[in-house]
Amino acid sequence: MATWNETLWLFSVLFVELIALFLVVTFVMELIQRRWLHPSRIQRWLGGQRITIGIVKGVVLGAVTPFCSAIGVPFLLSLLRVGVPFHTALAFLISSPLVDAFILGLIGVLFGWEIVLGYTIIVVTVCALAAWLLSSLGMERYVKPGLSQSRDALPNTLPATSTGPSSPPSERDRAEPPPPCSPPAAAACSVEEAEHGEQGDWYGWPHETRAAWNTALSSLRDVFWRMLIGIGLGAIIYGLVPQQAMTGVMQHLPTALAVPLAAVAGIPLYMREEAALPIGYALIQSGVGVGLVFAMVIGAAGASLPELSMLSSVFRRPLLLAFVGSVFAVAMVGGWLIPLFVPS
Repeated sequence: MATWNETLWLFSVLFVELIALFLVVTFVMELIQRRWLHPSRIQRWLGGQRITIGIVKGVVLGAVTPFCSAIGVPFLLSLLRVGVPFHTALAFLISSPLVDAFILGLIGVLFGWEIVLGYTIIVVTVCALAAWLLSSLGMERYVKPGLSQSRDALPNTLPATSTGPSSPPSERDRAEPPPPCSPPAAAACSVEEAEHGEQGDWYGWPHETRAAWNTALSSLRDVFWRMLIGIGLGAIIYGLVPQQAMTGVMQHLPTALAVPLAAVAGIPLYMREEAALPIGYALIQSGVGVGLVFAMVIGAAGASLPELSMLSSVFRRPLLLAFVGSVFAVAMVGGWLIPLFVPS
């Protein structure tokens, strides 16, 4: 059990770290979107007519963006706002904190490359199946309104009839990007015009930087109190729950029961997987089973109280519970099957 000084220190570090990371990620993503990634381009890259293709793209995006569970939320908001399909965004959200090159390399160094193979197959498969199932059940209807639309679909735009040079508009008065070249006149369109239709209007770095920063601050205001409550609860649980006693109890339970308990116990513990895996390695060395450790690590990394607090501003309760259930399923299946890949 941690002391109160350690608990307060953990709360302070998590609070500063998450606030800073949330602002940085939201600001950078908004700026990149404004400069290079018009919503139509993102939709084309991450969309697709088939749900399976979209889910695969979402898992791949999660694998190349090494975000912890809480910092995946502002990225998710950016995806939904530009119209990325729900199943793709959900596949990204579930897989992002669990699969990336650094995590896989760390698992290989600590536990062996056979475990890496099993972990990758199990986690990627269950993440994809969870995204497919929730999408097939129509859970998109539980995304709070106003998030799944691109910025150029917003009503507050400059009149299309305005002509001549003008000063950069305010954030609420951004002009609609001109339509892309029509097929009959495509040959006569210049490269610049085509790119302009793909990217939207750009009013210079000073203006766009201020606008992106204002968007980041606005997004933070929407989730600040939920984030604060989630971090506080996570720190209190860390301080009050004796981890050694908890793992000792689970170690003496049947695997079929201990794995779900380990997954549930991991969810309130906010830990990046990079930090949780060395702890898991130490637990295995002390006699705790591989399945219990990976169930707890996946639960802790895949869903945390800060993340769930922030997601409550994006998802309605049924979808929020379904997301937790998805992470729980990944943790349980991993806890049951990963030991099969341990070399004999």
